[in-house]
Formats: sequence, C-alpha cells, structure tokens
Amino acid sequence: VRSHRYFNERRKHDPLIMIATFFYGASRLGNDDRIKVLESLFDSRHAAQERLWSDDALTTTAVKTSVELWPRLHLSYTEQELTITNNTLHPTWFDKGEALYTFHLPEGAAVTSLSLWINGHEEKGIFTSRHKADTAYRSIARHESDPSVVHWQEGNNVIVRVFPIPPHGPRRFKIGITAPLEKEGGRLVYHNTWFDGPPADDATASVRVHAMQPLEGLQTPANFPGDDEKNLHVNLRWTSEPDKNQSLLETEGNYLAYWSLSFLDPGITPQTFRFNGQQYTAGTATPVFAAADIRAVYLDLNKSWTPDEYTALLAGLHGRKVYAWQPNGGLIELTPASADLIFRQCENLQFSLFPLPVISDKEHSLLISKSAPSSPALSDLNNSDYAARLHAWLAAPGKLRIFTIGRDLSPYLKTLRECGAFAYDNGSWQTCYRRLAENRFLVDTDRPDLYTIDPAGLLICKTSSDNGAALSVSRTPQDSVSDAAQAPDHLLRLFAYRRIQQTLKGHLPGDYTDEDEPTVDSLVQTAQEAGIVSPVSSLVVLEKPEDYKTFDIAESEASLKNASLRGQGAVPEPGEWAVLGVALAFFLVIRLRSARTSTNAKV
Repeated sequence: VRSHRYFNERRKHDPLIMIATFFYGASRLGNDDRIKVLESLFDSRHAAQERLWSDDALTTTAVKTSVELWPRLHLSYTEQELTITNNTLHPTWFDKGEALYTFHLPEGAAVTSLSLWINGHEEKGIFTSRHKADTAYRSIARHESDPSVVHWQEGNNVIVRVFPIPPHGPRRFKIGITAPLEKEGGRLVYHNTWFDGPPADDATASVRVHAMQPLEGLQTPANFPGDDEKNLHVNLRWTSEPDKNQSLLETEGNYLAYWSLSFLDPGITPQTFRFNGQQYTAGTATPVFAAADIRAVYLDLNKSWTPDEYTALLAGLHGRKVYAWQPNGGLIELTPASADLIFRQCENLQFSLFPLPVISDKEHSLLISKSAPSSPALSDLNNSDYAARLHAWLAAPGKLRIFTIGRDLSPYLKTLRECGAFAYDNGSWQTCYRRLAENRFLVDTDRPDLYTIDPAGLLICKTSSDNGAALSVSRTPQDSVSDAAQAPDHLLRLFAYRRIQQTLKGHLPGDYTDEDEPTVDSLVQTAQEAGIVSPVSSLVVLEKPEDYKTFDIAESEASLKNASLRGQGAVPEPGEWAVLGVALAFFLVIRLRSARTSTNAKV
C-alpha cells in the first residue's frame, strides 16, 4: 500500500483540453503545485488530502449529535458519533477502506475528544505530539490494526482518519468539540459542526441538546432535522437538577449538515475552573477603544470589492496616504490619477495575499480588507522566501491594525489573526468610516494570562489558585463569584488553545526548525494538560497497549484527558485529594472495626 495525493474527482475526457494541450504543450507545473492551485481557487482542500487507502466505496450512514450548552458562559460542547459503511460489491484484501473526514469547526473551537470502537468497545484517544500521532497512524494503517487520528488544519478545520472500514461492516467513531457560542446582538447562536467526507446523503440523524444552565427564548430554524417528519420534541423547562435522561431538545430524521439554534443571551456570569494549582475564570469581554494616529492606510483589493465601495472609501480617506498592492507593480500609493486604473487591475483577482512585511510602521498603519472565500493557506507558503520575511515581521514588536468588512476572512488572514498578528476589528463600511472619522480603534487586550474569545464576547483569565482574589474581569452589578460557582473544564481548554496559537506566531506544522523544538515541546505539554488538538498536538487511538509503547505515546497523568458529556467541572486540587484520601481511610477503619465487632459478638 502506498500513499497518494491527488485531486479526488472523477477524471473526464475533455476534447477542448486535449486540443489546447496539443498546441501549447503540457503544463510545466508539478502535480503538487497543480493541486495547490485547485485548492486555492475552489476551496477544495478535502478533495486533495493524501490517502493511504481508497475511500471510493464508503458512505456515512448515521450521525448522532449530542450537545451541551452553557448560556451563562457562552460555551458549548458537542459530540458527533458517525457510522461508516464500506459498500464494496466484490471485496478483496485491498478493499479495506480508509475514512477521511474534514470537520469544519466554529471560530475559536477546538477538538477535545476522540473515540474509536474496536471489537465492540469504545476506546478513547490519547493526546500526543502531532509528529508521534502521524507516525503511529501511518505505520499501523499499512497493516490490519485499528488506528484513528485527528489533526489540526488551518481555517478552523480538523482532519480525522479512521482505518480500516471492512467491506459490508459498519465502523463507528466519535469526535468531541469545545466551541464558543456566537454572540449576535441580544442572542447567542449555536452552529452545528458539518463535515466533508464519505457521502451522508442518505444518512439518518439524531440530535439531543441539553441545557446545563437556564436558557430562554429558544428558536430552531425551519429546516431543523426532524421538522419534516414531525418528530421534534422540545422541553423548555429547566430546573437546577435536570433529569439526566431528559433533553432540552430531541429530534430524529434525515441528516442535515447546516443548522443552528439561537436563544436569549443572559450575559456571562463569572465562574471558575481550578486545575493543577491554577484557576481559569470567565468574564465579559468589554471592547476597549483608544485614539490612534493612522498615517497610512493599505487596501487589500480583490474581486470582493465593488466600485462604489472603493470610491466611497477613497473619499473618506481624503488627506491620508493610501496604498494598494498592484499584482505586477508592487506597492503603489493611490492618487486621483492612478486610483481607477489600479482598481481595474485588482477587481478581477480571485483572491489576494497582501504582503504584510511591506508595512514597516505597524503602529501608525491600518489595513482594510474584504476577503474572498478562498485563497492559499499560510502553510502553502512554507519554505518560501516570503514565509521567512513574514515570520520575521510577525516577531517584530507591535501589532498592525486591521479592519475587515464583514466577518468572513480568507484562510491566509484567518490563520494570522488566530496567532495574534493583528489588532483586529470588523463590521460594515459605515462602521469603518466612523472609526476613521473618530480616529479611535479597537485595542488588543490579550496577554499571556488573559485571552478574549472574540465570537462569544468571552474573557478567560488565568491566575494562581492562591491569589484568585486578585482577579479582575468585567462584571455586571448583579454578578457575583463564589467558590460554589464551578465552571466546566472547557474554560481551560479554550484558554490553552488560544495561548498555543499566539505563541506559535504563525509557525505551522512542517515549518519548524531545530531552534523551535524547545518551544514546540513546551506547547505540546500545554496541549496535553488541557486535552486539545492544536497545530502541535493530535489525538490518536491505537488498537493495542503495546502499540502506544512502540511509538512512545503515553497518557499524561496531570491532564484533563478526553472531554465528555456531563463533565464534572472542577477537578480536585492536590490538597483536596489528600483530604479525600484521609476521609476514605477513616471510613475504612470504622468499617473494619464494625465487622470485627460483629464477628466477636457472633462467637
């Protein structure tokens, strides 16, 4: 068996292509470069993923979704259990399929659990370095053992591989995702996690949603799974101790990839999760604006811009230096004489990769972008001269201000934003004009002990358990924090994910040097402690205990491990474990003495 990377689409005979090839010759682009062009132009990265075994005969036959919601923390946890079937008609030894899935996560989300059913039993994954997990999976998947692995990918995506899928034999795996709830005005929105992979056109689906805190004003979309079968059950009552077998919402029907739920935003009630001598407290992220001396504005032009938007913006920027990147002319200052010509040269660009290192004065500059949905990813630039200049620019002091029109970002800008390259803001054109007129822009308040989860308006602050009283987060007058306010462990998971992204500063898998190894090792330990899949860490399930030993994969004891439904919240501190141990020993002594007394009495 050999791995192969190709564009996973049925080959067609096109006479026009054949004639063009006859006159102009075959393309001089190599196979990998051709695939990268197709990935960038058509946003089809899943189709071009490397495959160790064929997946042509595989289908997804069932999707079971279980969701937990924490409205007062703006958090959610989702488990999706998928059943895969190999429909090979005349199976041979070579027809053991490999299931390959790309899961598209909400912004700011992280994978926090993975399970694979082996011989009828659910086996949990182990968090380890990306390199170890990939090496183990590739080695074992060339034989008949049962591995599964999940890797982080740019653009809020993860790749899951499952092997083998035997002919006519269903296979199950489960993935868990910790995600922020998206704040839209006075409501919170939960977005379902959808995937590319073996077709799910005829798959059955079930959805169970649990409210872990009071929830009001639930709205389901018209196309919610189960609506057409009239098989939707909604229970809007909530008690302090809800029945574990009772869901807020239950439905069964045909699988639907895109759906969401919304409900009223009750605001964030500060709660704390404690682990390993540290505590992680949730608070409300309050936008902070400050005066800015913007001396140069850079426009990231592409086909997303309309002539009217461009003209109106230039009128609002009158008196400022404005620059754009011309495809064949480099960085050019816009003047009344050149503005129209430059726009005509850029308005048909399928995507844009604004060369950020040309902006040397980050403090006094503003980049305005309106992104196309697809573009090359940052990892496509690995080992290039531009990548080296970009990493040097990211390591330099200061953060560039960027304002994007709308919430959509290209994969290139999305990855840079996640690693903290920008002081980021977004909104409508009117908001952009107002920021420029007032010369007041959003301030980046992130620091190593405090991170903002932007989509949710959530602030997570890390402090030592000994000085928790010094914590300062935004609260409403009615909010209060007590030791009884125990948050779920997902606070630590999201905090660690954000910290790893910002520490990497744009360095991605395949882009590390020997000098980076100490930092990478430290970040892998952070990921293992928090139980998250990240650019440096993965989750892997192997069939036998000795397989883990072979590849030096061990489960960290001082870690959260896999997330689960109905999690217990805070984990006892070492001192608390000691108290529990003493109490247990005390009760055992009393029990033994009682047993001896009873025996003597009988004698």
